[in-house]
Amino acid sequence: MRQVEMLPPEAIAKYGGRRAVNPESVARLMESMQSVGLRTPITVRIVDNHIDTDGVVVDGQPVVVTGAHRLEAAKRLGWEKIECFIFDGDSEIDAELWEIDENLCRHELTPTEQAEHLAKRKELWEARERDRVSGQVDPKLSVRGRENEGRPEGFATETAKTTGKSKESINRDVRRAHDVCQEARDLIRGTKLDTGAMLDKLSKLEPAAQIENANIQLEALADKERRALLKEEKEAREKEARQLREEARGECCNFLCTMMSGRDWATLIDLVERAGGSIKSDHLRRWQSP
Repeated sequence: MRQVEMLPPEAIAKYGGRRAVNPESVARLMESMQSVGLRTPITVRIVDNHIDTDGVVVDGQPVVVTGAHRLEAAKRLGWEKIECFIFDGDSEIDAELWEIDENLCRHELTPTEQAEHLAKRKELWEARERDRVSGQVDPKLSVRGRENEGRPEGFATETAKTTGKSKESINRDVRRAHDVCQEARDLIRGTKLDTGAMLDKLSKLEPAAQIENANIQLEALADKERRALLKEEKEAREKEARQLREEARGECCNFLCTMMSGRDWATLIDLVERAGGSIKSDHLRRWQSP
């Protein structure tokens, strides 16, 4: 059973370079946590030789591994304590893998973010496997010397079991992150261009061409959105004008009803129809009594 402790949110630090929290996600969590409390504890790792924001080295520092959004929500709600699982992994690599796996399973990542998470996971997984192999004494237990029995699972197989994703999609996302340069990924991140199809398109180009193409596509998207906004504004103005005309027609009819008898009203309708169904204001002014 994992150890559980209640810790002050303000005493829990964050790893540098981690994915920034999403303000909208934090706001939703605040509402939920205020209503029903914390459903799933966050996970923290106790770290020695941790350098805090003031540059001071601290031993025994709780650092969030998973649940940064829940931690931020608790801080903003002013909670004095938050329930924490104490991570018992052996290394920071294990902690990072744990965090990545939770993000892949719990959060709605864009295609670019998912590709980057899986590429980072592969990098960490390979580093962990190198450490394991280098720590082995018996050459028969090395990766090259192992028989199939007892052989560790490959990256895609292990990740598929951990995240529930298919091996094909995992390998595809890793390739996307590898083949599309960082600047191009940053350009499309979080936009309507942040799609698997766009990443696949960019992956076929050289890095400079990827950046150029992403900028061109973003400009085209912005122009399309501007034109859509102008069209929407025009349609709104036309709708308002139609409503005003309908209101004016109604007021005109009400006025005539109060001024005319039923027979006069029937005569007027007949005359309007004979006039082609429309009498404009300038027609009325022309026959207006001096």
